[in-house]
Amino acid sequence: MKFEIWGLTGTLTTEHEAQMDEATNRLWYWLDAVDASCNRFHDDSELSQLNECHGETVAISPTLELALSAALRAAEVTGDLVDPTVLPALLALGYDRDFDELGHGDSILEHMAVPSMGPSAIHLDLDEHTVMLDPPCRLDLGASAKALETMRLFIDPDLKEITRYTLSYCAALTYVSIGQKDKAFEWLEKARIGRDASFPFLPHDPRFDPVKSDPRFKPLADSLTKPAVAGGPLS
Repeated sequence: MKFEIWGLTGTLTTEHEAQMDEATNRLWYWLDAVDASCNRFHDDSELSQLNECHGETVAISPTLELALSAALRAAEVTGDLVDPTVLPALLALGYDRDFDELGHGDSILEHMAVPSMGPSAIHLDLDEHTVMLDPPCRLDLGASAKALETMRLFIDPDLKEITRYTLSYCAALTYVSIGQKDKAFEWLEKARIGRDASFPFLPHDPRFDPVKSDPRFKPLADSLTKPAVAGGPLS
């Protein structure tokens, strides 16, 4: 099945035809969730409301919290080349409407560069699940949120059964990449229990280097040298 969203196209495939209806429902469930939280073109989205709350501490949903974490991590690893605070600059350049509508609007003005405030203007509290923006900071999460959602479609917390086909290992990588260690280890444990096909690569996978010093990593790596018992506890 082919679909379009946010100026992008995608393809959804399943192993068996009978799985397509459920897969389609889950696809749009998660895409709609991130759209409601992170779409700056919707006045009633959580992000649009946050952009109007300068200097206020705002409680945020798990979806927006994850998107903000991903955006800040992307800024960190790229030396701020991926900057979520560029919205004023985008608006000044004419990117004030959905991508599909840009060709029908006014021409883009020249010499309207507006500097961004940078990630330091975002105060995200993962313990309290709140965020505050230094005025007049406004956010656009397009780049990082789209990339995050592509990976998050692999991660469905409503799954009732974890198997080698669940892609738990990919889920763990996603959380490592945005600095959420607890979630990463939660999914690594699911990868171990479900005998994820990629789990045997764990000890030598450099993408997990940021968490290899964590005391929770060694028991997982050591479990690969013991007889596999699906669902068995780590000793």
